[in-house]
Amino acid sequence: MHRVHFLIAGLVQGVGYRRWFEKQAQQLNLTGWVRNLECGDVEAEAQGEMVALLHLQTLAQQGPRHANVKSVQVKEIPIEGTEIGFQIKRV
Repeated sequence: MHRVHFLIAGLVQGVGYRRWFEKQAQQLNLTGWVRNLECGDVEAEAQGEMVALLHLQTLAQQGPRHANVKSVQVKEIPIEGTEIGFQIKRV
């Protein structure tokens, strides 16, 4: 079990990126959250098997159809307690 922090930059707000990211994470059986940042980036944390997290990283670089992802910064962080599901956080 691993936990990863994502910081996604580019045209990632107003294009359905959070909902798309949530769906990808759920399909990979990951837990965690995703949210918009005031600066225009999207931030997320996901927890689960490393293979699934690496796949999510690849998907995050592509994004949904109308997104234009410039960069995805990823770093492993400490595992948090038991989470249920993957959710969109509101700022």
